[in-house]
Amino acid sequence: LETSAHVLSPESNPPTVKDIETKKLAGIVYLMDLTSLGAKPGQRIPWQPVETKLNRLTLPVSMLAIKTKSSELPFDYDFSGKDFLSLAPETAQGIHDFHMTVPGLGERWIDCLILDLPSIDPEHDEGKLAAHRRFFGLPMEGHKAEDVEKRVLIELAWFHGLPEGYYYAVVTPPRLQANAVSTGIIFYPLR
Repeated sequence: LETSAHVLSPESNPPTVKDIETKKLAGIVYLMDLTSLGAKPGQRIPWQPVETKLNRLTLPVSMLAIKTKSSELPFDYDFSGKDFLSLAPETAQGIHDFHMTVPGLGERWIDCLILDLPSIDPEHDEGKLAAHRRFFGLPMEGHKAEDVEKRVLIELAWFHGLPEGYYYAVVTPPRLQANAVSTGIIFYPLR
C-alpha cells in the first residue's frame, strides 16, 4: 500500500499510511478482469478497455481493483527484470478523473486503486513515475506538491480465482508513518 509520500518529498508534508482515513480503506470495490489483454514485456494497459468497464458500473464504488495476467502466475513469482505490464499514464489519469454521481451521496471518486501488478509504472521509466503522479493527482515534475486527495495505491495484490464483479473490501495496513507498507486485503462477494 502506497500513499503520495512515495513520490513526494517530506518537506511537502505528504500523507503517510498513518494519515489515510479509515473510510478510504473499506467499501464497495469493483474487480475488473483484464486478463484477456495479455502481458508482453513493456506493455501498458490502455485507457479504452478500462473506461468501457467503468462506464458500465451500476453500484457506487470508491475502490477499483484490476486483475491482469499477473494473478495467473504463482503467488511468489519474481517480477524483477521482466519489464512486466503496467498502466499507461492516460489510464491512471482516467481512473483519477472518473467519478459517479450518487443520489443522496453526491460525487464518488476512486480513492483506492488495487492492482496485481508489481508497479503501476514500468520497471525502468527514468524516475518519471508518470502513472503514480497521475493517479495521485500530482504535477508531472518535482517532488514538492500538496496532496489534498490522499488517495491510496496498492500494488502486488493477487486475485487468483476471483471473478470480475462487485465485492466489499477491507484493507488492513499497519498504521505507520511510512510511505509504503505491506497490507492485508479482504474481499467479500456482493451477491
